[in-house]
Amino acid sequence: MADSNLANAVTRATGKATNDAQLMNLARANMPEATRAELPQYQKGQSFVPYGQTFEKNPRVFNDYLESAAIKYGKVFIKNALAKNPLNIFKRGLKPYGGKIETWVFDTIEPKMYRPDLFEGEESPFAQHYGRVEAQTHIEYQDIEATNTVVDTQDTMYFQDATQFNNFLYGKVAALVNGAVLDEYRITKLTLAKSLADGMITTDEAISTKDLQKKIVYWSSMLQYFSRDNNVKGINQATLVDDLVVIIPLKRAVDLDMDYLANVFNAEIAGVNVKTVQVDKFPDVWKYTTDHTVTQEDYDNGYLNRRDHPLGSVIKAGSLAEVGATDAKEVLNGDKVGAFILDKDALQLWDELETTLSGIANPKKRYNNLFINKKTAFVFVEALNSKAIMCKDF
Repeated sequence: MADSNLANAVTRATGKATNDAQLMNLARANMPEATRAELPQYQKGQSFVPYGQTFEKNPRVFNDYLESAAIKYGKVFIKNALAKNPLNIFKRGLKPYGGKIETWVFDTIEPKMYRPDLFEGEESPFAQHYGRVEAQTHIEYQDIEATNTVVDTQDTMYFQDATQFNNFLYGKVAALVNGAVLDEYRITKLTLAKSLADGMITTDEAISTKDLQKKIVYWSSMLQYFSRDNNVKGINQATLVDDLVVIIPLKRAVDLDMDYLANVFNAEIAGVNVKTVQVDKFPDVWKYTTDHTVTQEDYDNGYLNRRDHPLGSVIKAGSLAEVGATDAKEVLNGDKVGAFILDKDALQLWDELETTLSGIANPKKRYNNLFINKKTAFVFVEALNSKAIMCKDF
């Protein structure tokens, strides 16, 4: 019999072949001594019935097994998640404790003609001349939690072997992990779209698919030259070719000659190494135009949820809104974005709390809750080079 998805995931993550019998015994070995004694060693192909019965009779044994199998191999679930964030090239890792997310961008200092006859006032060798430095950033946050419940007297009684049980366990945890990954992907795209809507990204316009293709190539080259026109702060800078990223939504990518672009950006053919990333689409951006008092109608129409926005609370003008929300208007049509071309440091994802899995048992009600938690800062640096090409009338 083939091994479970969980065993295969552990094999891929560790590089060591792991079958379900080994996985179950590894999980058992990491359980507390008291509950480990109630769960005998598992032999490959052995009936799962005695183990399911033990789990049903003693919820603590079941919880400790979940803690050992699901939590211990948490990074395995994360690494093998079906859902992917194609924009994770902008992830920077874990933010240091006490650290502050800030990117310093230094403007060039223009030289003057040599004048040996000037030495007073501003020309004094002791006069102070501070170069221009920009450090303003735009930050969005993802701070999430989610729960998936396993009822031990129901969810352990139908399995004939460890492979079936581990497939079930893998599916339960993967549902949490995939949800967290997809939410990160959504907010990454939203950070770009909102930064564009807020005027933090310079823009150009294309009038046809052919024109869009030409401008992607043009700006991918132009951002490599020193200019004050390629970022909204007017900082004189150039982006190294290896630091350029082109992001294209699917709707535009299917019409572009991707083979042509691939050759243009191919390091071996063209001597450049521009990274190209395809996403499904960019979201529309809506904002409240005035302070909005939350009503029952907002809940009924799906514009807001009661958990995050209590009835009668006030949402400040300028806050993000759902499409079509009352007192809100569209500030960006995401469908009109043809491409983003940017310095890889312009968009940064910093984990303040890495994706973590945990669990807790409720012996009285005979169930276990698996939890996932994650907090990430999404940073956009408007002083670094970035260009959005907008599609006009096509």
